[in-house]
Amino acid sequence: MSPGQFPNVHQVAYASASYFEALGIPLLEGRAFPLTDPSVAPLEMIVSRALADRYWPGQPAEGKQVRLAPLGPTFTIVGVAGNVRGVSLDQAPDETIYLPLVTAPGNAVAGGVSAARFVPREVAFVVRTSGQPVQLALPAERALRALEGSVPLYRLRPMSDVVLQAAARTSFTLVLLSIASLVALILGAVGIYGVISYVVSLRTPELAVRLALGAGPGDLQRMVLAQAAVIALVGVAAGLVGAMAVTRVLSALLFGVAPDDLATLLASSAALLVVALAASWFPARRASVVNPAGVLRAE
Repeated sequence: MSPGQFPNVHQVAYASASYFEALGIPLLEGRAFPLTDPSVAPLEMIVSRALADRYWPGQPAEGKQVRLAPLGPTFTIVGVAGNVRGVSLDQAPDETIYLPLVTAPGNAVAGGVSAARFVPREVAFVVRTSGQPVQLALPAERALRALEGSVPLYRLRPMSDVVLQAAARTSFTLVLLSIASLVALILGAVGIYGVISYVVSLRTPELAVRLALGAGPGDLQRMVLAQAAVIALVGVAAGLVGAMAVTRVLSALLFGVAPDDLATLLASSAALLVVALAASWFPARRASVVNPAGVLRAE
């Protein structure tokens, strides 16, 4: 590959002047394609942020000149667009090259290159609305058929369906993981309740003596909860160590959050502590209502 030439491994998309605005893709550098005569394709391109970071890390890509083929024309990069995950949410952002869309190919020549080569075989039209997308389905179809009635139209659907389809497999996996996590949380709460209840039953004589010596029911309840909190803190600390190792395996399922995200780990740890204390509250409550006289007579 010669200097200033892209290898043939990047996705090429054809975009109109309002394509990025319609899809909500931000332009991080430069500008969009100009509203010029559609029969003439300017030798300009827009690249995605991922592609710009690959070839020009730490420097602006706007104004760079590249070729898509050894003997092809030289394009000028006029803008850098935000990243898009066009294939799947569990894959890296696409390294995309955006070329101007020509809707009326003819014999026009731009820089010695026939404009016809810039016309893709398939064109995706994007309609942006603030209302319900379904309400625009028929009007949009009529407008497109009025422009060219012989062109077949297919896969007319809202963008939300596209996103749901792209995330279907990941969403199913996350649902299964959520169910397994909920079952584990319930089993953990039941286990903590059983252990604390057993400990309280073994310490009933001690608790009765404490009450007889002047300790209040609230004191006993706080004592049991404090001991349960210590055990829960030890368990959470051990769990954090395991989570730091296991989440590396699940990093492909995480979006917008790092495997060692501090806020997420603290929030989950706090939730586990709350569940542990809630499971310990009932045994602690039972410990505070021990009848000292009855227990001591039984002893």
